[in-house]
Amino acid sequence: MITAAITSLLLAATTASANSSTIELQAIAGCISAGPIKGVETKRSIPATARSITVPGGAELQVSVLDGYRVLMATAQGQLFVNLKLERSAPGKAEADRDAIRRQMQGFVSQAPAGSPPLKREQGGGVETLGLDQPSLDGGGPLGFYTLFLPHADMVVTAYLLNQPAAQRDFATYADYERLRDQALAQVKACLPKAD
Repeated sequence: MITAAITSLLLAATTASANSSTIELQAIAGCISAGPIKGVETKRSIPATARSITVPGGAELQVSVLDGYRVLMATAQGQLFVNLKLERSAPGKAEADRDAIRRQMQGFVSQAPAGSPPLKREQGGGVETLGLDQPSLDGGGPLGFYTLFLPHADMVVTAYLLNQPAAQRDFATYADYERLRDQALAQVKACLPKAD
């Protein structure tokens, strides 16, 4: 009977934590969506306990996911530009999640062709940012891949900066892309919880 009561209390505490997380992540997604680069689709990710990522050497590591949202963001001209993931790490797992993602990004750098931009690192306002960009607008797939770590909030935010069809791009040059990228990342950061 005592075991059942303890189990019920733990389940209630976990549910309350998950509900609080959902409300906070939903508010962050709403704030981000209201900026100049508009959120055109916001969807709660089905909570999973973890997702796998591959790191150098082919090892698969687990990244915990207590809760999450995906926000698709489009420019004023309606072109999709950012596929954003807001994820809350499981309690006590944020540091291990950050380490796994750092290893994955360092692996991408080690496999990049010569002349590719280096891994960008930035620290400020309680947010650690790691970023990778394609060397030109001509490559396939996303133009940029940025991960923001918020250890004080157990959050990982990942932004995939999408390329657009050449005839419909909202950026004519690489410098234009960089300006739009920086605007999108600043918009995201402005909505994230601040460190105490």
